[in-house]
Amino acid sequence: MLSKQLLERMILIVLGAYVTYMFTLKLLDYTMLQENGQEGINFPSELSLTNHEKIIYSMVIDKKNINTSFKDIKGHSESKTLIESQIIKPLLSFKKPPHKLIQPPNGIILYGPPGTGKTMLTKALCKTSKMNFINFSTNVIENKMFGESSKLVNALFTLADKLKPCVVFIDEMDGFFGKRNDFEQSFITNLKTLFYMKMDGIIKRDNSIVFIGATNRLESIDPAMLRRMRVHVEISLPDWEARKNMLEENFDGILDFDLDDLKTSTDGLSGSDINELCKIVANDKFDFKKKTFKTISKEDIEANIQNYLT
Repeated sequence: MLSKQLLERMILIVLGAYVTYMFTLKLLDYTMLQENGQEGINFPSELSLTNHEKIIYSMVIDKKNINTSFKDIKGHSESKTLIESQIIKPLLSFKKPPHKLIQPPNGIILYGPPGTGKTMLTKALCKTSKMNFINFSTNVIENKMFGESSKLVNALFTLADKLKPCVVFIDEMDGFFGKRNDFEQSFITNLKTLFYMKMDGIIKRDNSIVFIGATNRLESIDPAMLRRMRVHVEISLPDWEARKNMLEENFDGILDFDLDDLKTSTDGLSGSDINELCKIVANDKFDFKKKTFKTISKEDIEANIQNYLT
């Protein structure tokens, strides 16, 4: 029979080990949140988030805080129409779909050159449909400690379930969801498999969680992801009408020449290119003392186009 003194010591050792274990867990959780810049965020108490969900939550834009609308996006009329018919109408027209086929597709991939408005279109969709926006970065699940990556993948899907209706947006998806090859590390393959399994499960039971991917290289995407995201929408470079509208909106009457003169020289620029070009020209031609613009000529803009593209 153990003596009373020995029993007390054993109890103290067990309690000490338990306290040390709990402290270590809390320290690891804090370190993980600190590494991902989460320690200062006020998380909504009603969601009861895990620490891994808190990391993903940093990528969330609440539907109330999305300011981008379809009116802000110049051109892409066909893409807007497709998004409206495939996602917005099925989601907003009925509380309960009248038929099993009347629901959004499993996923949509927006593809095209950089800077053409793929992220803006997704945000506009969220604003119109009143959906939360999860701007998921695959970087967060790479280069983590063993076991952490899979927990973060799980957290993405459990958080999406808590935030629905929502869009899970995967930008530059070819970086992580590229075609598999013999040189791919096994843990990346395992993470992809886990992601696909979770994606299949959540799509089957809930159509208020929509997956949208963006890529510059559709041909590089893993066929397994292409099968899950079957609607592929090309977001091409803006035509002249769209480019002209962007220039008019940015310069807003401070030019002294006909914008049609820039039709040829701006061909090949994306919407992002044009916005940056306008900033460069405006800063160059603004008199900061008089707080007014100097005359902006066609040559000023064309000179900056060449500098910007090279």
